Amino acid sequence: MTRPLIFLGHSTQVIDFIDVCSRLNIPVAGIIDDDYYGNTEEYEGIPFIDSELTADFEKLKLEYDFFIGVHPVPDFPRNIEKRFKFINIVDKYNLSCPNLIDPQSRINHRAILGKGIFVNFLGIIGPYVTVGD
Repeated sequence: MTRPLIFLGHSTQVIDFIDVCSRLNIPVAGIIDDDYYGNTEEYEGIPFIDSELTADFEKLKLEYDFFIGVHPVPDFPRNIEKRFKFINIVDKYNLSCPNLIDPQSRINHRAILGKGIFVNFLGIIGPYVTVGD
């Protein structure tokens, strides 16, 4: 059984994450993001449910898995800073972060994948490739 997923942070790539979750039958419960919480109610039908500043991660981790939703584009220093903030939250609270791998992708059985990896439609990861968390 798949636990519902909460996105930590938000970027335009979240729409791709939502799409893959739909194909994998992973329910998405919401988004935690201080930049949007209280300013807008939802994104693509997914509610903003809390701020990372006030969320009770000890309680939430009992019911949900998490996925960092901030796009790691190095051209945007703010995104990198925000992404590291969420990585620190994942580490601090030992949050479960499954991989989101589109079922139409191909991952060689010799590849080694860390946690919280996203592979979009028709992605290919060959043998002996290692992708960290």
